[in-house]
Amino acid sequence: LSTSYYDFLLEYVGVTKETADYLRDYNPDEEGVGYDALSAEVAWWNEVPGTWGIDLGDYREDEDIDEDPYIYHYPDGNATMARALVQKLVPQSVRARNLAELLTAPLDYSELDQRSNATRIRLNATAVDVRHTPDERSVDVLYIKDGEIAMVRGKHVVLACNNSVIPHICADVGDVQREALRFPMRAPIVYTNVVMRHWRHFAELGMWGVYVPNAPLAQAFYLDFPVSIDDYRFSAGPDEPVVLHVISMMRSPGQDLDERQQSRAGRERLLEMSFADHEQLLVGQLDGAFGTAGFDVGRDIAAITVNRWPHGYCYYYNALIDPREYDESSGPHITGRARIGRISIANMDSEGRSYIDAAIDAANRAVTEQLKK
Repeated sequence: LSTSYYDFLLEYVGVTKETADYLRDYNPDEEGVGYDALSAEVAWWNEVPGTWGIDLGDYREDEDIDEDPYIYHYPDGNATMARALVQKLVPQSVRARNLAELLTAPLDYSELDQRSNATRIRLNATAVDVRHTPDERSVDVLYIKDGEIAMVRGKHVVLACNNSVIPHICADVGDVQREALRFPMRAPIVYTNVVMRHWRHFAELGMWGVYVPNAPLAQAFYLDFPVSIDDYRFSAGPDEPVVLHVISMMRSPGQDLDERQQSRAGRERLLEMSFADHEQLLVGQLDGAFGTAGFDVGRDIAAITVNRWPHGYCYYYNALIDPREYDESSGPHITGRARIGRISIANMDSEGRSYIDAAIDAANRAVTEQLKK
């Protein structure tokens, strides 16, 4: 617990520094930071090289280990979940009878904020001030939309933004809770999608993805999973277009920085980069990986989308720097999510883990506690 996986490789496994450097970014988007800032225990959980022969007995006895391969996923990620929720709340916005139709059905944005709706979804409306009315019977929310300030008043409010935002927009947060909300340090992430006109170079090289240790930007890029559902069809062969998924975790290895410090430094570096910087670094890596197989940037790339999250994965408690008693049931996230009168908090920070089931659990908790008198 007190030894990083990187040091564990050097001191206990006895590998060379070059090997430890190679494995430092293994599973690049699993934890949001490299294994120089994560314990050997985390590496064991992730079953990375050097830990396979370790016997921790019944340490996993109470854990529900998921044996299903990661290939089972929606083609557009969690966006499918969001579309399903929107359809449930505003049925007329999406005309789909089942999941297969939901994947490709257009969404009518004009239906989301109609006065006649039982539920209204107002996009591009950024909340800037949330506070109870003087009689504490309601909550006023000031927001900005189209450059104008507006206000809505509700009996209950759920704040579903990042924890770090809440102290800045909610004046009713107490000092102790305010500090707890500021504790999480989210990891910066960049997911880039590259639309390839074909993937013959992958086929010729006999690979589906590439891991790039000590990369200038992308630690890994691989072909999207071959998921086909009804009208949504994956590429049938190397001559057809395909999406290349690129993972970039903005880390600062080799500088003796812990996880929180690396996330802060990575976020600063990410915000200083332009989209042109991203494109230049990315195409350079792709050319280096596939140039010998005839890859040509100008000819073979149809489009690039860069999805930047300066505040990406929520913070997982780290045994190298956090008290051991911090876990999913104990720690600053419990203090931070405390109910504030008619205001509740629901986000992944409040659950201490970056999974959609955590977001659902948080939403259920927040709504349930507001229904209580």
